[in-house]
Amino acid sequence: MTLAKVAGFLAVFCQGLPTVIGRPVDQPMVYYDNFVSDRLTKITPSNESLSFAKKAVYNNNETHGICNIFSSFLMTWDGNPDKGKADLVGLMMGVHHFNNRNSAVVKDLEDIDDKCKIRFTLDFVDSEGDPKIATNALSRAIGKDEACVVVGAAYSSVSIPMAVISGINSVPQLSHASTSTELDDHKNYPFFSRLVPSDAGVADAMVKYFAESIKMSHICIVYVSNSYGISYAKAIQNAAYKYSIQTQAFALPSNPDEDTMLQLIQHLKQTNIRYFVAVTFDFEILMASAITGGIVGPDYFWMFTDSIAVSTLEKIVEKGSSEATARMGIGRIYVTPDRPGVKGYDKYLAVYNGIGEEEVAYFNSKLPAQGDIKGVEYYGNFTTDFFNPKSENYQAPDSCALYLYDSVIALGIAACKSAGTDGIFFSSRSQYDYFSTNSFEGASGTIGIDPVTFSRAVNSVRFSIFNSVEAYTSEGKSKFTMESSSTFYNGTWNQKSPFIYADGSKFPPPNLPPTVVNKNFINTTVFVTGLVMFIIISVLSIGFASYTIYNIEHGVMKAAQPHFLCLLCIGTLVLGCTIIPLIFDDKRSNQQFLNHKCMSIPWLVSIGYGTIFSTFFIKTWRLNRLFDNAEALRRIAVKKKDVIGPFFVVLALNIITLTVWTIRSPLFYQRQIISKDEFDRVAESNGSCVKTNGEW
Repeated sequence: MTLAKVAGFLAVFCQGLPTVIGRPVDQPMVYYDNFVSDRLTKITPSNESLSFAKKAVYNNNETHGICNIFSSFLMTWDGNPDKGKADLVGLMMGVHHFNNRNSAVVKDLEDIDDKCKIRFTLDFVDSEGDPKIATNALSRAIGKDEACVVVGAAYSSVSIPMAVISGINSVPQLSHASTSTELDDHKNYPFFSRLVPSDAGVADAMVKYFAESIKMSHICIVYVSNSYGISYAKAIQNAAYKYSIQTQAFALPSNPDEDTMLQLIQHLKQTNIRYFVAVTFDFEILMASAITGGIVGPDYFWMFTDSIAVSTLEKIVEKGSSEATARMGIGRIYVTPDRPGVKGYDKYLAVYNGIGEEEVAYFNSKLPAQGDIKGVEYYGNFTTDFFNPKSENYQAPDSCALYLYDSVIALGIAACKSAGTDGIFFSSRSQYDYFSTNSFEGASGTIGIDPVTFSRAVNSVRFSIFNSVEAYTSEGKSKFTMESSSTFYNGTWNQKSPFIYADGSKFPPPNLPPTVVNKNFINTTVFVTGLVMFIIISVLSIGFASYTIYNIEHGVMKAAQPHFLCLLCIGTLVLGCTIIPLIFDDKRSNQQFLNHKCMSIPWLVSIGYGTIFSTFFIKTWRLNRLFDNAEALRRIAVKKKDVIGPFFVVLALNIITLTVWTIRSPLFYQRQIISKDEFDRVAESNGSCVKTNGEW
């Protein structure tokens, strides 16, 4: 691989503009390319800490402090280099606008002191997503004193080792896309910062959406086992804890094979959770395995992160196919400054869409070669159609291009603000400190840095939830596009349009499979049997009492003491009535009735049983008195009023006790949990009468 020497260039994209008093003349793109190493006159400043610029004298004794940017990021995404090319344009546009103090996008460039002579040049390396390529190139650049600042990389797995090297050498590094929370460790990476929030910020916004908009309670996380995936999954789990959402996480190796993915899908299915967040780069194989495992469709919800490109999600497939079912209703969360109506983006887009043939020729000359293959052959050459929104070949810039542009502007402004009196030399520490403590309005919005993590402050960016929506082509196929549903800004989610789920409705599917609770209701057989028994007892009690009264003058009945027999029938009737409250539960009656029935049981049992017991007790006591007097050969008459007293005493004691009980601590009906399922939901319960307090 060769390094593409891209001298920091790009001027307003129009040459020949007149000189503005006190401002530099807009130079053509190639102008600063002429400041190559053999033209530089390196002068060591009197203060050795101010060493991050080289003094250059060129042509008519024009003096500049040249600061070379080393940049590395992935150029080819999903086999398509166009996104990477658009990102590279953002990087070069930032260099050009800073060098010429062009405020077409960032107004703060107007405020740079004219005494600042610092200009940027650029070395770019396609990292190919490989840390070795990027770190080897960075080490060589630092060794040759050709890395004044570092911009990149995109992948956290590449930025982390680069940040170690840049930190050791006190070279400020600014990433436009690396989001791993590991990079928040300022102790290990003292010169690293980024213009995107860390995964912790994105995860918190996403989980807040889950908790408030979907009312989610459980979620499965699928993550690739690299620094990006591990930190993202941990950030989701930490955020979920704050919102009381239960999580289960499953790791995937990089580039998993089909068998590994199918095993993962089986694990996901066994959890019985129906909501998934995927932090992975392998969309196609993941969803193909999910189709096989049966965890896609109307009963499931999938959310993807920025690891999956929009171009992967927007696709035309056969209508009604399993792939169409899998794609319907999925979501994607993304940082979205790149949308029309966002002030910075609109300004950037106006310049981007105005790029002409001269700029295109310059871009082609700066595409990095790959071995013996020229850049224009390896990546495909730029054409004016690339920048023409009316062309089918138009490549709209996305957020990475804006972040790269803002990264260069931020580093340039910080360098000028921290430069010495000569306007040429500056220290890396002063530049880094100024950048991390100041803000400006950039292409991607307000650039504000969190003072703790040195990442982009969450409240200075805009997140969006995108929804995969199905439409139909003229050929009858399903065409899926990602439509913005909700936007998160300054801590609040605002819905732009309803989210359409996989079943085509606006209502999210159940988070968990439906649960069948065994409430142990009184079944119909028991209910009917109890009712029949009550009827039998009632008929017999009333029947025998009626028979006794009807034959009360019969000699046999008189000898049997009919008033005791009637009391016995009343007692059995009252006690039999206890069956009625015992056979009712909340399946057949309401709470008020059940509360009353709970307290009626001790009343009926106590009075019924007390009546029966009193009857036998009185009858036995009467006989005892007769036998006792018979032994003494005394004649005695035991009247009814003599034996009825104990009955009323027992009845009164029962009534007093039950009344106090009812007033102070009445029983009420309540369901008691017997067991719960794996999600802490009630699996079995039993309805019973319980005490109001512990007095009884």
